[in-house]
Amino acid sequence: MLSTGQKKAAVIASRDEMKTVVVTAALIIEQGKILVTQRNADSSHGFLWEFPGGKVKEGEEPRKALRRELIEELEVEVEVGMIDFILEKKANWSRMGLG
Repeated sequence: MLSTGQKKAAVIASRDEMKTVVVTAALIIEQGKILVTQRNADSSHGFLWEFPGGKVKEGEEPRKALRRELIEELEVEVEVGMIDFILEKKANWSRMGLG
């Protein structure tokens, strides 16, 4: 049986082995309204609500990735301003969240 310390060490080791995925998201506020999008029924996490955005490709600049994702997802071209928030978290895709 593992001790509490051994369990914590195992969790930390498994986090260190996780692949880091960089994603972008836009928080668009217009006339007091916030734009959110709903995932397609047939996608992973279908019907959930999210801010528009997506994965940054290797070597891609995050602001360019966000612009590309907004064109792909919403067919809108925008000028991406400054990045206000960066979160780095190692997570597996089955339970990913902020904070």
